[in-house]
Amino acid sequence: MKLVETKRIIPALSLLLVTMLSCDSNPVRPVEYGEGDDYEIYRTVLSRDFDSVDVLILLYDSTVTTVITPDTSRLNYFRQCLPELSDEMLADFISTNSPAAQLDYIEGLKHLVLSRDFGEGSAEHAVRVSLSGVGYDSSKTRAIVEVGELWAPLAGSGALILLSKENGKWKIKNGCMTWIS
Repeated sequence: MKLVETKRIIPALSLLLVTMLSCDSNPVRPVEYGEGDDYEIYRTVLSRDFDSVDVLILLYDSTVTTVITPDTSRLNYFRQCLPELSDEMLADFISTNSPAAQLDYIEGLKHLVLSRDFGEGSAEHAVRVSLSGVGYDSSKTRAIVEVGELWAPLAGSGALILLSKENGKWKIKNGCMTWIS
């Protein structure tokens, strides 16, 4: 093969390779942010723990809860720990979390990634976070949500958080541990 032909073939093959690599069958979708009270509550709860920390938040991409249980002693523990927790709120929480729901991105949180993989090596130096669906009282002025945070294989915890809507903003009022590692 002549040197002149080789000089023409290499750039042509390079262009073809770049074109093939850039033509993905799964185009990048724009980020969809969740809206409404649920996402205001998620932002309120997560901002408390992560606004001052520069860490990657690996958020499980669907709701998760450890609270739903037929064990009445566990439910009584939550009622005792959170005296403001009404039967109505707990019933709404249980119904909201059966089955799990898909989560969208939470606007206003830096370093947030949605993930299905919480396995080892899925992200070094990241905190793995799970959120439940939100349960409300009938006036939608009080709510509960479960948040789980796993910083390392044996360094994590979960809590059932009680919030109240005051002057249009959700405020954390109380919390009750649901699990610890």
